[in-house]
Amino acid sequence: MTGKRSARTPFLLLGLLTFLNVLNFVQRYLIASLAPLIKEDMGLSNTDIGLLSGLCFVTLYAIMGLVIGTLADKFSRPKIMASGLFIWSLFTAVSGGAVHF
Repeated sequence: MTGKRSARTPFLLLGLLTFLNVLNFVQRYLIASLAPLIKEDMGLSNTDIGLLSGLCFVTLYAIMGLVIGTLADKFSRPKIMASGLFIWSLFTAVSGGAVHF
């Protein structure tokens, strides 16, 4: 069956991408939801939390959106998505070890 694609494949891919999008939104709002606990644990100020969940996030998101959009016009989109998922997972794991701002 090499080369043949099941009729379910597009739906499985859609399900995977939807699941990843939900995880993205959950992760994005975790900082705001857990801000009081994070502030206490890491000794952060309201400004630090605001920068982390606002300005820093939006700046990185906007810049990377332009970069990845340009790459998507030139390279394989599935490979770009797989690379993005890998980098996102890596940074999520590394951020779990943060001990201060």
